[in-house]
Amino acid sequence: MVESMNSFKQAAIQVLKKSDKSLHYKDITNLALNNKLIKTGGKTPWATMNAVIGVDIVQNNHNSAFIKSGPGTYSINHKFVFEKTKQSKITKRKMTEEFVKN
Repeated sequence: MVESMNSFKQAAIQVLKKSDKSLHYKDITNLALNNKLIKTGGKTPWATMNAVIGVDIVQNNHNSAFIKSGPGTYSINHKFVFEKTKQSKITKRKMTEEFVKN
C-alpha cells in the first residue's frame, strides 16, 4: 500500500516533534516506517520523504512545518507547531461556545 504525500509530511512532523535534535531525512523515514506512520511499496521512501519536506519548505517558506538545518537534515519549525496548536485550541473553544449557546 502506498501512502499519500501528505501522510509522509504528517509522519515527518510527528517524528520531528518527538526529536530533540535535527534529523537526516533517511533517519526520519526509518523512524516513520518503524513506527508504522507510513507504509510504502516504493524502493526509495527516503527520497520521497526528502522531496516532500523540501517542497514544503519551498512552498511555505517561513510558514513551513520544517526548517532545513543542514544538508538533508531537518528539524520541526516550532512556530508552526505553536500556531497549529493555538489555532486548534481556538477552534475547539469556538465550537464549544457555539454548542453551549444552542
